Amino acid sequence: ENPKRGSITVFKNVLAPNGETEVNDNQEFNVSLDGGDTQQIKQGEPYTYENLPPGTYTIAEEEDSDYEFGSFSLEDEDEGTEDLQVSLEAGEELELTITNNQLPGTLTVKKIVKHPGGGEETAGDFSFTVTSNGEDGEEEEYGFEEEENPLRGGAVIEVDPGTYTVTEDFPPEGTYAISY
Repeated sequence: ENPKRGSITVFKNVLAPNGETEVNDNQEFNVSLDGGDTQQIKQGEPYTYENLPPGTYTIAEEEDSDYEFGSFSLEDEDEGTEDLQVSLEAGEELELTITNNQLPGTLTVKKIVKHPGGGEETAGDFSFTVTSNGEDGEEEEYGFEEEENPLRGGAVIEVDPGTYTVTEDFPPEGTYAISY
């Protein structure tokens, strides 16, 4: 007897670090069936393993350092493990979703203060604004943390993936020129 064969379709879901579901993400992820047959999937582009005989299969995803594993969902039931074993019945067409969370990135801004014409300000006297170039256009002001040499400073900011504009605020008392 030759049982009817089935299929397993693997979908990808990516969430932003803040949990938002609307993510412009074209990252490809490698998934495998039973430790072989590695295929690439990305959000909006699933892969279907076809012509599979009935049996138990293991679906796994390679780790990606920019993402954190979220969950496996099989037919809308959260399985929550990093490798998923599924039982495929004759003629069955299973659908599963692998969810990953983008990890935040960091933005590093350095400040060097020079006093060619006099002045006493240190790096901590200056500030800058970071503006998200995304839909929200969110702005946030930051100061520089002074290093061992008070004329040098920096800031390391955790940011969601995206494009940002960094603008230095006007120097104290207008006595300094800004160069990049």
